[in-house]
Amino acid sequence: MFEKLAEKSLNLMGWELDNHWDLNVDQCVMIAAPHTSNWDALYARLALKALGVNVRLTIKDSYMKLPFGPFVRAMGGIGIDRRVKQAGQERPSMVQLMSDLFKTHPRAC
Repeated sequence: MFEKLAEKSLNLMGWELDNHWDLNVDQCVMIAAPHTSNWDALYARLALKALGVNVRLTIKDSYMKLPFGPFVRAMGGIGIDRRVKQAGQERPSMVQLMSDLFKTHPRAC
């Protein structure tokens, strides 16, 4: 039901989808660039939902709090906290954090 609603929403905005997605993929990394606005995430999420792809996305952890948190979680958001945990410690790299996420989320695509 949500797939059809997402597809109709995109059609109303003038988008057309061409489905060449392999749904047998468990983990992957997709990069959307360049970002022209924050609306890019909404359009991409609608398109992937219309295609039946269960997406998880990483976002700065501060967006996981109110007022945006419930909406971001519903869109598949996973908060990334890159703050230093203890004095003198280096900030974790995004590569290391993504590697850790793949270990804890077996279906991360």
